[in-house]
Amino acid sequence: MVESALVIEDLHVFIGTAHILQGVSLTIAAEPVAVIGRNGMGKTTLCDTLFGLRWAESGRIVYGDHEITKIKPQVRSHLGLAYVPQGRRLFPHLTVREHLALAAYASRQRGQGASRVDVLELFPKLGELEDRQARVLSGGEQQMLAIARALLTRPSLLVLDEPSEGLAPVAVAMMVEALRRLSGTGMRLLLVEQNLRVAASLARQLAVMVNGRIVEETRAADFLQDRQAQERLLGLQV
Repeated sequence: MVESALVIEDLHVFIGTAHILQGVSLTIAAEPVAVIGRNGMGKTTLCDTLFGLRWAESGRIVYGDHEITKIKPQVRSHLGLAYVPQGRRLFPHLTVREHLALAAYASRQRGQGASRVDVLELFPKLGELEDRQARVLSGGEQQMLAIARALLTRPSLLVLDEPSEGLAPVAVAMMVEALRRLSGTGMRLLLVEQNLRVAASLARQLAVMVNGRIVEETRAADFLQDRQAQERLLGLQV
């Protein structure tokens, strides 16, 4: 894996006149990091901005030796970033096989190559579903496909926005195990989640986002024990 850290410095992002991200700073290095927070706190806007789907008004995003604040999404992908968005955004009438073939072709066009074998080893269930359209897959199967598609670009950093949303517990457990295996290979992970348990199961470090700001960075183990902080920052009744 490429030895690259993602460094976010004082990021400000507007949508119209709404000031969504208000001075976000965060570093993702070797250890996975989870950004947690309630709905409407700016988490998805952060993901979209990291991948170039929204532009920052000010601040910087640096990945390894490259400042990527103002470059296009395809260039960020070429540098090793991949994004699994909230809602998965699959093509409903394409089959699993077609999704994987399309992603593999795009990565070969960039000269990166791809390993279909690797993603099917990580998610063997997809091998049984190759001729099924995405629209008929379960939520867990769709999430596997979305992650597999991103992995075919051979990223060094994987950004996942609400990957456990809408999934059955057994599907969440399978996804968590797959992401742990990826992290064990050296891939960097930035996980954006509302589900504290899922976030803490994958990341030792948590960053809590409230109203477009990172208001606390803490060890996951400590935050799990701090019920007052969970209620105050996440609105959890514990």
